[in-house]
Amino acid sequence: MTTQGNLVQAGGLWHGMVSITLPPQNLQTFNELVRAVPAQSPGASEWI
Repeated sequence: MTTQGNLVQAGGLWHGMVSITLPPQNLQTFNELVRAVPAQSPGASEWI
């Protein structure tokens, strides 16, 4: 096993972490999001 910075080589393959931030694909208002939560969801009746 070999390391180089945040990378690790094991079994001939290099492994490392990747982080990707994606913006919302379908913007919705908070009210639209609240209406999309099924009423039978646990705790939903407390804030709807």
